[in-house]
Amino acid sequence: MTTETRLAIALAAARPYESRWDHDAACKGAGGDRFFEASGKAQEESRGHCRECPVLDNCLTAVVKRESFSRDRWGVVGGLTPAQRIALAWEQRLRGHGPDLDVARMLMKPAWQYRLHPLRCSGLTPDEMAESLRIDGLVTDGMTVRLAVWWLGGKGAWVTWRTQDRRVERLVAEHADVMTRLRELGAIHAEVAAYLGVEFKYVTRAVTLMEQSRVAAEDLEVAA
Repeated sequence: MTTETRLAIALAAARPYESRWDHDAACKGAGGDRFFEASGKAQEESRGHCRECPVLDNCLTAVVKRESFSRDRWGVVGGLTPAQRIALAWEQRLRGHGPDLDVARMLMKPAWQYRLHPLRCSGLTPDEMAESLRIDGLVTDGMTVRLAVWWLGGKGAWVTWRTQDRRVERLVAEHADVMTRLRELGAIHAEVAAYLGVEFKYVTRAVTLMEQSRVAAEDLEVAA
């Protein structure tokens, strides 16, 4: 598939209908190529452009609906990178519902950004950030907070590395259940990595370690 074809499909996913929200999109007439460059710097610049868009939530809703039928995702659309949209898709599948877009947009307002910023910098997971926000009277969930963090330019990962030591072992110890559940639902390693917010290599090694542990446990049962 050519780059031109991918660009056309991704743009169609973002704006599948000629609608009123489509005409208000900040990217309309801005030149679509910039949103489909693969470099991290280009993606950050595109996300910043989306951040100011008045129909950001409409765009994300449209692209998520269109991409639900395919594993192929390209470019920054709806304010998210391809990996973030993969993660969001699996978030919705695991939880059985999507994020609260109205709350996510509210968290982008200056007053809530001021509250959210120290939580992001403290290395908390989205669920932990959501719990802290409940103290301030905002009832929300980790998926919604994660989306807001993404829209604000953050990572919003479920895995936070506070040290460099034994990452694979810690990944297995802390996230084996969700990795197993994702794989049972058909997620490939790259999608598990996107969901957790970690590098692909760590998921591959973690899954190998989990399989080795499973086989060893089965051997012990047979020996007993």
